[in-house]
Amino acid sequence: ENQNWLEMDQFLSKFQEVVSKLKYLNVPVVGVPSGLAIGGGFEVLAHCDALVAHTNSTFGLVEAGVGLLPAGGGVKQSYLRWFEKTNDWDEAAWQCWMQIGYGRIGTSPDISSRYHYFLPDRDFQVMNKDRLYEQACSLNASLQRTYMPPKKPIFKLANPEIRKKMYNFMKKGVEEGLFTPHNLTTAMAIADVVVAKEGEEKPASEQDIFDRERYNFINLAKTPQTLGRISSLLDSGIAEQN
Repeated sequence: ENQNWLEMDQFLSKFQEVVSKLKYLNVPVVGVPSGLAIGGGFEVLAHCDALVAHTNSTFGLVEAGVGLLPAGGGVKQSYLRWFEKTNDWDEAAWQCWMQIGYGRIGTSPDISSRYHYFLPDRDFQVMNKDRLYEQACSLNASLQRTYMPPKKPIFKLANPEIRKKMYNFMKKGVEEGLFTPHNLTTAMAIADVVVAKEGEEKPASEQDIFDRERYNFINLAKTPQTLGRISSLLDSGIAEQN
């Protein structure tokens, strides 16, 4: 409402800087979620070396529901994880786009593994909440023995043809009444983070993807439709408290 776009961009930039420093510390970092770990909370976990999660943990990136997109590395990490799974940047872009556009969540670590929020080859789940800290400390001590910080990845933006496929998918959904016009706007902003425009260089650094997240987040925040959705969500929360 105050249109403090610069302040918003600076906040997001600082958040990105924090999760990036967390990812590249010279000591291992273990995330220990219990309950809801969605939105920015998940973005912090996405930059940890491993997770020890309570079995009741829910993971997800849900920003699209209010006409925004993850801007703390959520798109970046989802895109990278899908590439590591598929070894295909175009397929990774499509899967990442569908996942974030629909705001998919996993209501347990097992379900979350389908979306690569939870990685069973390195992450652990614990049924007894009282043992989370003990298990996390044990894992951290184990990781320290041979730990090396990860190398910064080089991304490749997806082929511009994928953008056309995404647009046609959304346009058809709007025509059929499955999506609103602003869902299309939000979806194409998400696409803009991971898909190259015509003539655009395809290699991208991690910082490039961070920058694209922030740029598209701010553009969506400027729309009256997104403001309306956020206001509606806040109003419903106040009503519930009363």
